[in-house]
Amino acid sequence: MPKNILNNAYEQMGQTEKMWQSIEPPWRPSLRECLFCDDKIKEFAKEGRKIKALILGATPEWRDLLHMNEADITLLDAKEVMYVAMTKILRYKPVAEKLVVGNWLKADEILSGQQFDIIISDRPHDNIKFKDWPKLWGGLKKLLKPNSIFLLSISNNDFDKKTTLADLLELYRNNPDKFKYHHQRIMYIYSIAPDCKAYN
Repeated sequence: MPKNILNNAYEQMGQTEKMWQSIEPPWRPSLRECLFCDDKIKEFAKEGRKIKALILGATPEWRDLLHMNEADITLLDAKEVMYVAMTKILRYKPVAEKLVVGNWLKADEILSGQQFDIIISDRPHDNIKFKDWPKLWGGLKKLLKPNSIFLLSISNNDFDKKTTLADLLELYRNNPDKFKYHHQRIMYIYSIAPDCKAYN
């Protein structure tokens, strides 16, 4: 691999790792979400069987939960660099974990012949065009065993405190650090949107 490509990959990994560590829920799974999902995962583990799980993406919280429950994990992600960066953040050593690089819209083709007890993801539909949602959900359904579960995070917020564009510009002039990260900028955009009660 050419040196400049390798250097770029390492730089991207470092940025991804720092970005994930800097953000808070709802931009990453909250403790409450993790506890809810852990209860569902444990329902399968009670029967003493090995859980076969698919994670869309490389979210460290979901991987840690599944490692705690000794699951056999497959990850489907578009970029290996994301997987490597998120692996550095894991609390539990990745055991029985396999990465498959590919497009979520082709999940049923890529993982053809496999079926899972659990599919879990943190807002996968945020990365998919609305017109492609039926293809995403339909493909994932084919990968689920009978009586299996699909755990899906979504983000909902009621922005009670509205602001004006003038207020937002003033805030930016006085506190540019409040706009440093992508998730902060998105939040402020929604705060000036009329009648906006959710972002997703």
